[in-house]
Amino acid sequence: MFVELQIEEKVPIHPRHGDIKIYIKDYLASKYSTTFVAEKKMRILLVKSLDKIEDYKIIDGLIIPTVNFTILGFKYFESEIIEAKIRKQSVTDIELQIPFLVPNQKILVKMDCFPDDCDYVSVMPKGGYKKCIVWFWQYNGDKYYFKNGEKVRVRIDKIDPDGMCIYGSFRETGLGPLSWWI
Repeated sequence: MFVELQIEEKVPIHPRHGDIKIYIKDYLASKYSTTFVAEKKMRILLVKSLDKIEDYKIIDGLIIPTVNFTILGFKYFESEIIEAKIRKQSVTDIELQIPFLVPNQKILVKMDCFPDDCDYVSVMPKGGYKKCIVWFWQYNGDKYYFKNGEKVRVRIDKIDPDGMCIYGSFRETGLGPLSWWI
């Protein structure tokens, strides 16, 4: 879920930096963009707006204004259902990701959180040199496969304190690859 936060910060600016607004935007973007705020369990995506620049002080040759700004972040909530893509599969889990948001953040679905009657096969991809694991769900005699790169719906079960690993589940009707339900 996308979240907006208002923040106030004092930004030290050397007079040689020229345009204050441009420098402040660049400074805040380099400090906050793509960082993780552990206490909020939120990944900051970008500085959305500079709301107010006031209370200019000059200390040791630096201009230090108080800046009020809004950031846009992305936060997962336990029990939330999200869409992601299958990144890779192993004998113990399926790894998902939302590439445009947080490319290095893992969303793992362990095999005990798959639907009942799931199993895997080891297959050689076309033109491949190494076998890979492909999970499937057997339902009413048919096999429904989890395909790498495919969109899935997953329920968030647990979020690691550092926010870099999210654990999810496919154990409900409507979860798993979208192709199963459409």
